[in-house]
Amino acid sequence: MHDLARKITSRTRLVAVGYASNAVGTINDVREVVRMAHRAGAMAYIDAVHYAPHGPMDVRSLDCDFLVCSSYKFFGPHMGVLFAKHEHLTRLQPYKIAANNQRFLSPGMGHIDHECIAGITACVDYLAERDVASTRPRPPGARACLRRGRSFRGTSVFWSNAY
Repeated sequence: MHDLARKITSRTRLVAVGYASNAVGTINDVREVVRMAHRAGAMAYIDAVHYAPHGPMDVRSLDCDFLVCSSYKFFGPHMGVLFAKHEHLTRLQPYKIAANNQRFLSPGMGHIDHECIAGITACVDYLAERDVASTRPRPPGARACLRRGRSFRGTSVFWSNAY
């Protein structure tokens, strides 16, 4: 965090950070990264694709400007999900093409994928009914304890080498 804090200056416009690492399981302190970005006058972009299926996310509490994920990580269709503060959606302009919305649709610009949107809605509803905390990644050392057949957090495991 200290290294990142030194790199964010008044010239910084956007700070992008991954919420969690798929490779090693690190969960970054995105709340602090957002604070650092905002103190410098920059926007904060969180890539939550690897965290979304493992823990609750509250964009209001995080105060991030953008948060993205893909619902295929939590049983949904391959479609991206974007949260953006309304002020940015009205102020920022797309780089290459105009945004696709209900007021303007043309054959060359694609269509709204209602099926995928319905699928994402169903996935979010499903997760909202579950205890998302139960799907969090195992803490470091859990696998080693389990492989040795030891008790881990009150659970005894009997390992078989038959596989």
